[in-house]
Amino acid sequence: MQPAAYWVSQFFVVFAYAFLGLGLQNGQKIAILQASCAFNILLGLQFALLAGTLGLIGSIIALARNALFIYNEKRGRGNPSWALLLFGGISVVLTVIFYRTPTDIFPCILTLIGLYAYWHGRKKDIALRKKVILHGPEVILTGTIVISACYIVYAIPLRSWLIVACEACMIIFTVMALRRFRRSRRFKCIQVKDEGALLNYLDKGKLCELHDLCFAKTTHRQKLQDLFCKKHCHERRGTISAKFEKYLADGILFFSVDGQEVFGFSAAMPLQCDTEAGNISNRYSVGNDISKYWHHDAIGVHPKYRTWGVALNLMKAMFDKIPEQYVLRPMEKSKMAR
Repeated sequence: MQPAAYWVSQFFVVFAYAFLGLGLQNGQKIAILQASCAFNILLGLQFALLAGTLGLIGSIIALARNALFIYNEKRGRGNPSWALLLFGGISVVLTVIFYRTPTDIFPCILTLIGLYAYWHGRKKDIALRKKVILHGPEVILTGTIVISACYIVYAIPLRSWLIVACEACMIIFTVMALRRFRRSRRFKCIQVKDEGALLNYLDKGKLCELHDLCFAKTTHRQKLQDLFCKKHCHERRGTISAKFEKYLADGILFFSVDGQEVFGFSAAMPLQCDTEAGNISNRYSVGNDISKYWHHDAIGVHPKYRTWGVALNLMKAMFDKIPEQYVLRPMEKSKMAR
């Protein structure tokens, strides 16, 4: 029979992964870092109860690192390389001091990988930033898989089976995300120039579903109406179709596609043609030739493929086509493409 300390430690594990899951679900950087701090505290307590000295040390270092990241993030500062090197150096030195068994190196490995992945995503050089946009998520996702494997190997001698199970699930979900990211690299930005191509994407490319994911708050009632009422479904499809047809007729329309399926879209119109942006038109019409200004009206990316550069590629393709004078309108009430 396991001692009481063991069951208390597993209780901490349950809450640690619950906090981490909530932070990842939120998707905001600050929320993820705050959830990671809670995760580090609870996992550190678990390692303390199970006599995992280097696991406890690794959790404390990760907590201090994430606290620094939160402090700098709230003040709009970058994290200096010397701070990352300091945390890495402390981890290596303490690992040498407290080393007892071969598995004791794994907390140090996962700490160093975490530091590298964060540094890789914070490069400021423009040429390097382009590489980060293309390969950064792959580095971070691959690092997450290695970190999970390190947690598993370290937890097995401690008999912390809940960590093993949770990290195994983390590996599965991360591999799925990595596959989606690699698929997103195959997406092509194409300009839709005729109504036939637009109708083809409406019929086969799941364009209506993508539009609803990006902008509409579809209720359960509407979903049932779409399922059982063909008339209602056609009406909604017609509304969305008319919106894209207006972009096609008066402006420029780009899709990010893989085969026939659409995963992102971006549209711009001359400012004078956009009746919904009348206040913007009035603001820019004084002393300006309003016919030369364009309004970037809509951009959307499938939620599963956000933060991976799809929206950036759509924007770059759009700006290559429209004049230098353009207006960006924030979409506070929409689920924006991040």
